[in-house]
Amino acid sequence: MAYSYKENKVGTHKTVIGSNAKGMQTVTYDNTDVVTWDFDTIVLNTGGSRGRTVTTKLRMNQASKQFGLGYYVWQKDYKWFVDFREATIPYTNEKLVLPRPLSLVPHQTYEKIVHSNWRVSNLVPEITQRRKVTKDDTP
Repeated sequence: MAYSYKENKVGTHKTVIGSNAKGMQTVTYDNTDVVTWDFDTIVLNTGGSRGRTVTTKLRMNQASKQFGLGYYVWQKDYKWFVDFREATIPYTNEKLVLPRPLSLVPHQTYEKIVHSNWRVSNLVPEITQRRKVTKDDTP
């Protein structure tokens, strides 16, 4: 995936990079923590339907690129998706939780809720093939 020059570093307009009370790193845009992460998880948060904007998506992708979080948020036909760990995940709710870092804990099997309507069962570090999510994958 090619990144534009705007996606290499988090923008500064209405945006703050910091940490929250739980010690997680945050990128806050327009008073919403659009990206929050620590050693175990990445949380993407649009702040609701009002937050599904081009700039929210841009801040999410800028954070991923600048901090090496490994996801890419994109949109097609007004629907949002996230490319992460060789899969394309539908981003249908306000928040999306992504597991990390699988590569640092080899030979373990994970069962994580990626968001409230989509489960990745037995996600392991050895996943190597890109797989598109189909209608059958969502509840």
